[in-house]
Amino acid sequence: MSVEHTRELIQLILNSVLMVLGCVLMLGRLGARYDQVETRLLILKRQCFELLDASSGRANSLIQAKQQLRQFQYRYRWLSYGMFWTNYALLMAIASTLLLSLRTLIDFEWLVVVSLVAFVVGIGLLLVAMICVVVDLHHSPRSLLTDTLELLGATRGSEVTHWRRRSLRVASSQDRLAPMRVPLKTRIG
Repeated sequence: MSVEHTRELIQLILNSVLMVLGCVLMLGRLGARYDQVETRLLILKRQCFELLDASSGRANSLIQAKQQLRQFQYRYRWLSYGMFWTNYALLMAIASTLLLSLRTLIDFEWLVVVSLVAFVVGIGLLLVAMICVVVDLHHSPRSLLTDTLELLGATRGSEVTHWRRRSLRVASSQDRLAPMRVPLKTRIG
C-alpha cells in the first residue's frame, strides 16, 4: 500500500469516526428528549384518569387533557422513530469504521467500496432521524428556539420559562410605564 493510499484510508477512517461521534451525540440528546416527553406523557395519562374519576363538571379540562395526551403521543412516536433510525445510523458508521480498519490489515479493494456504501447509508439514516426530530419540534407546544436550545443542551427549559415568567410578572405588577429589565443571558449549567 502506497503512502497516498494510506493517507486516503486514514481520511476515510476519520470521517467514519466523526460520524460515529455525531450519531452518539444525537442519540444522547434524543434520549434525553425522549425521556422528557415520556414523563410528560405519563403525567398526562394520570391526569386524564383522575379527571375521568372526578365529577362531570370538569368536561373542558378532560377535553384539553385528552388533546394534550394525543399531541404528546404523536411526538413520542416521532421521537421513537428518530431514535430507531439514529441507532441504525450509528450501526452503519461503526460498520464503516470497522471495514476501513480491516482494509489496513487485509489488501482487499472491495472493503473500501463496501465501507463507503455503509457510510452513505448511515448518513441517509441520520438524515431520516433528523427529519423525525424536526417533525417533533414542529409539533411541540413550546417555541422552536426553546426546544432547539434544550435539544442542543445549551439551556434547561425551566430556566428559560422562569425568566419569561419573572419578566412578565414584573411588568404586570408595575402601574407606571418603565422599561422592563430582562436579563441578556440565562444561566447555563
